[in-house]
Amino acid sequence: MKNIIFLFLMASCICSCSILIPEKYLQQLPFQKESQQQQGEIQTYSKKDLIGTWILVGHKDTANRVYSAQVDLRILEFTKNGDMNYSSEQNKIEKMKYKIKKNNKLVFIDKNQKKHHASLRIELDNLILIYEDASSDRYKKIINASINIYKQAQSIINNELISMYGNCISGNCVNGYGTYLWPTGDKYIGQWKDGKKNGWGTLTCPDNSDFQKYVGEWKDDDFCGQGTLTYNDKKIFTGTLINGKKEGRGILYNANGTIEHKGKWSNDIFISQ
Repeated sequence: MKNIIFLFLMASCICSCSILIPEKYLQQLPFQKESQQQQGEIQTYSKKDLIGTWILVGHKDTANRVYSAQVDLRILEFTKNGDMNYSSEQNKIEKMKYKIKKNNKLVFIDKNQKKHHASLRIELDNLILIYEDASSDRYKKIINASINIYKQAQSIINNELISMYGNCISGNCVNGYGTYLWPTGDKYIGQWKDGKKNGWGTLTCPDNSDFQKYVGEWKDDDFCGQGTLTYNDKKIFTGTLINGKKEGRGILYNANGTIEHKGKWSNDIFISQ
């Protein structure tokens, strides 16, 4: 009976996506008292927030997790009559109608009545428009645009090259314990060594990423050791990861908490129980 209770408690711990922190990390982690965060109202945006000129400041295809600010000069112009003009420095490309939906979602309708989707969100205190396609293009609004809009747009892009790498918002993100926030929305809280994630830490990612959260051991910016990885489809893997891949013993849970695979893994592939 004791063994059954013990196994039940272990399964409950794993399914709730919490794992025990190895003893060797405990003394190095700062004590943080857990508090109930007050849930404020989500900021919603209207047409007046859109009206104006937006420029492309970042591009990321499906193969990359990090945005590149080395982008062509592309401009979106939102008008109060519901038009969105999409243009480059050379020529006007297309005019679309736009609508604002719930949860800060946008819908663009082109001349062929095809729908395109985007969303609005805050990144480092800036309102950003994200195209929801394979490119995930990021646009930033120009405030008080001058006549020479292309020169001003290029200046913002140059500044974006500096800020694209993110910021250490608290602690020591070189050698110590710190919190680092990227413009993509990724956030890491944990231990650092030589400017890389090393030791114990937690990485959380926005909804359009490959996974939602990783809690566990790191080595040179990769998952390496014991950890728990939560995917976007709500599946959870807990076990050993080496160089970011499932390796050794581990359990993969379905979204409903049932076990999909339990046993030995090699190079991210389940091989045996």
